[in-house]
Amino acid sequence: MLNIISDNLLKALKERQDSNLNSVIAEIEAYIKDKEFHREPEGRTLLGSLESDTYVPEVDYQHSNHCLHGVCRY
Repeated sequence: MLNIISDNLLKALKERQDSNLNSVIAEIEAYIKDKEFHREPEGRTLLGSLESDTYVPEVDYQHSNHCLHGVCRY
């Protein structure tokens, strides 16, 4: 996929000789050259553990889990 972009898209953009495209071309070339595609996008990292594992429920909360409509199971 990157070969197609590099070989075809960048070539076509350069052939336009549009000065407005120079920064776009440079960014795409740098992205490919620096192999940025190997880096995980910012904000896409999954958590290593659940945050709920680090929080302890309050005593009242634990009690309320066992009671439903006045029937309590212990």
